[in-house]
Amino acid sequence: MPITQIVLENFKGVGACVEVPIRPITLLFGGNSAGKSTILQGMLYLRELLEFGNADADRLSASGESIDLGGFKQFVNCHDLTQKIRIGVTISVNDDGLPEYPVQASHHREDSSSYQLDASWTKDLKSVGVTIEVAWHSDTNKPWITRYDVEVDGIHAGSISANPTELSYLFINHRHPLFSGFDCRGADEPANIPAMPCYVLGSHVIPVFGKAFSEMDAVPCYEIDGRMLPRFNIPDEVLKTLDGDLDYWYRFDEENQPRQLLSRIFVGAGELVLKELKRVRYIGPIRTIPHRNFARVRSSKDERWADGSAAWDLLHMNSECPSWFDQRQVDELGLGYTLDWHTYYHVPVTTKLGAAIDRAKRYSARELDDLESIPDSDMTRVTKETKLRLIENTTGVDVGPVDIGVGISQLLPCVIGAMAPGYSVLCIEQPELHVHPAIQCRTADLLAKQAIEMDRERVMLLETHSEHLMLRLLRRIRETTEDSLPPDGPKLKPEHLSVLYVAATESGLEITELPVTNDGDFSRQWPRGFFEERAAELF
Repeated sequence: MPITQIVLENFKGVGACVEVPIRPITLLFGGNSAGKSTILQGMLYLRELLEFGNADADRLSASGESIDLGGFKQFVNCHDLTQKIRIGVTISVNDDGLPEYPVQASHHREDSSSYQLDASWTKDLKSVGVTIEVAWHSDTNKPWITRYDVEVDGIHAGSISANPTELSYLFINHRHPLFSGFDCRGADEPANIPAMPCYVLGSHVIPVFGKAFSEMDAVPCYEIDGRMLPRFNIPDEVLKTLDGDLDYWYRFDEENQPRQLLSRIFVGAGELVLKELKRVRYIGPIRTIPHRNFARVRSSKDERWADGSAAWDLLHMNSECPSWFDQRQVDELGLGYTLDWHTYYHVPVTTKLGAAIDRAKRYSARELDDLESIPDSDMTRVTKETKLRLIENTTGVDVGPVDIGVGISQLLPCVIGAMAPGYSVLCIEQPELHVHPAIQCRTADLLAKQAIEMDRERVMLLETHSEHLMLRLLRRIRETTEDSLPPDGPKLKPEHLSVLYVAATESGLEITELPVTNDGDFSRQWPRGFFEERAAELF
């Protein structure tokens, strides 16, 4: 269920609402400080909102110290506290549709105490989207999550809105096709149902993720328990009935079906979006070069990807080449080095075994003839360790990351990040940093293969200045169309690639999509002559 669109409004340099289309390979081009990184940071901030409800974030769980947003006052557009930040993500939905949540019937039934709504109505869904609104509240002098919107197949399904000092409201768009199969009117209600009926909630807003709505059978008035946003996988009741005698909007075959229906829409959509956001892997523009005595972190966190450390953690934790690592693709980059996993044993020289090995090394192998007398306790002190080595192809010399060119040490975390499983979106800022143009082109091939051939649910979201990287992708599209693609080349099509030009204007961030044709060209010119420098220098 990959991410297909990001929506930003009033976040950092973004003023008016912008929509960012995401395809398997999405390139963000633009000048320095144009706002390319803002798009990536907005997505990571949305995860912070959904997972932790942290509206005043500075450091983010997915980026650690690599990103410091500085809090709401710093990242709201123009530092204007009267503006509301809106950030949303749309994802595609697989055949399973929206999650199901068992709901207890609010009144006793002899046949069963729980029911399941027929899941078939969600099987044909294509996409769901969640948008969060954050606003500054002057009375409490802090930002709050004030609105939670859900879209299904591009149509607004409903929202929960709140003010920290007032009641919250649940709005449901009964004209959405999702509700077409249900009788949403009471027996005496007119046919012209309002599009957005309003339900009064408690003092905060948000369903609980991972748990169905509670006590929501046919009543227009509810109290919400907890926070504005849903909380995933927390077994708390969300909505508690204030008046169970009203029969106003819903008339279903089973009394618990309204709760199941709204749970799957409001809770399920948010849960799926958060799941995808937690699978975003972010690699920042400056990657750390491991020192000579680098020791991996055994419980590596998402934030270690931001400076590339998690890549080295992964490589050092294996005693042999991991199954997901493709040395052939690394060789095709032309880096000049081969990764090798060297296993060895550490034997303390203070033991009888260690002393015998030490004597054998200094004098003769005959010193090891008496190994039968080595006590078993010595063997318990022997540890097995693995060392990652970089072997220089031309000389066979064993070197470390600190001994090779900076460009290679900056690129390898990007390569490992693309190959290693566990992500749906790989965000990289400047993958081409310090890298030779020829390697930039080959890197484009490697990333394309990981996106469209290895796993079709992967997305490469690249903030870049590399003309070489883009030209290689356009070339592969042209070769695919002409059936002249090399045997090892990725079979790229125009629908795989999204090229976005990002520019800072007086009114805020402006994004221009540059459609790609089958012959590997753009159907429109670059805005403001971007990439015209080469022509100016040549001609």
